[in-house]
Amino acid sequence: MSADSPPSGRRNEGGYLFVRKGARRVSIDEALPGRTPRLPPVAELLATAPGRGGLRYVRPALDPGAVDPHLCFFQSPSAPICDLYRSAAAELEGHCAGVRRLLVTSPRGMAGRTISAINLASALAERDRVVLVDLHRRRPGIARAFGLADQGGLVAALRHRRRSPGSPIDVTLLAERLAALFIEPDAPPDVLRLGELRPILDAIDGAADRVIIDGPPVLDGDAVFDLAALVEGVLIVAEPADLASGDYERTLERFEGRRIVGVLLNDRGGR
Repeated sequence: MSADSPPSGRRNEGGYLFVRKGARRVSIDEALPGRTPRLPPVAELLATAPGRGGLRYVRPALDPGAVDPHLCFFQSPSAPICDLYRSAAAELEGHCAGVRRLLVTSPRGMAGRTISAINLASALAERDRVVLVDLHRRRPGIARAFGLADQGGLVAALRHRRRSPGSPIDVTLLAERLAALFIEPDAPPDVLRLGELRPILDAIDGAADRVIIDGPPVLDGDAVFDLAALVEGVLIVAEPADLASGDYERTLERFEGRRIVGVLLNDRGGR
């Protein structure tokens, strides 16, 4: 890893951790192309590394048994479901070239929003540097999906920046071009103040080609509309029940005047 960027590899070769049932615990270093497999000591895995711009990277060891089985790029990158997310990423890159910050939301909870956000970010990260940001304060899910529920992130970054403006932001390196900034469980409401979040996202912008924000559901509160002011586009994840109940139409009405870049229909029952 160089002093100013995360590990680089051959483009499109992929830097994802391939996890399979019965596999031993492996590290990010072992998954990167061109590296000699080894098992770094715990102290090294938890240490921060020089980052890019205002970021520092924390490199965790991912436990195969703890990674959500629906994270297809980390389970089986050649699976057909990954190609669906690659197609969505290609659509986004082709028609929304100016969208650097994307807010992913859903009409209500339990629509598969977080998993969809991670898989889309993983597809984008095959070409671009992507940072996932979890801003669902009441039910954060990105860290949990990777079995890293105890990781700190946003609250710690805000605290450090209040004491020392411009201090580096620690993000978790999940793959070669994919990192994440987690929000701590039960974070106080003031962490979502736009004046506090904007400098954090600006710093991340300097280190990423894309920033994917996993936000709260639309119909469960109003915080998501404040977050929409920080992004260039909104992606809605819905399921058939949202269309049948009218929640999808109500969600579109709430976002009138905002740039909706697309809708992912997540038919969880049909999978």
